[in-house]
Amino acid sequence: MHNPSKLIGVAFATLLTLAAHAEPTVIVCPPTLDATESPHGAADGWQVEVDQGKRGKFLDSISVFSGPPNEMANLVPDRTSSKSLERKSLWRLRGPADTSYWVACSYINSTLLLTRALPAGTRQCELSERLLRTGARLSVGKLICQ
Repeated sequence: MHNPSKLIGVAFATLLTLAAHAEPTVIVCPPTLDATESPHGAADGWQVEVDQGKRGKFLDSISVFSGPPNEMANLVPDRTSSKSLERKSLWRLRGPADTSYWVACSYINSTLLLTRALPAGTRQCELSERLLRTGARLSVGKLICQ
């Protein structure tokens, strides 16, 4: 007869091994967002027109949240470093095991966010961004979470 506590111990050790070797989650936000605005509340006498000079809805940033983004618990990176023309930001996700972490992609000229939950057990995320020589952000790269 098998010892139940030994079986549970072996199963737990197997899960830990699998988690340690799990593939990272790579988050790549769509570079643009196609969204149509519709006006509400324009007072009588006003016309609504499209500003043809406005740029599109281009990716502006990726943020990490503790819980769904509508709860507004936007996390600050634990570490940010710049080298050459690249900046890396690292979030260490140290909350209780049942904490859900989310990412949100935000876009210039839009109030819309694209959001998604990170897999359970995610413990850190690193974002890479390309920089101009002035230090200003040129583009947002990918977010790699493990």
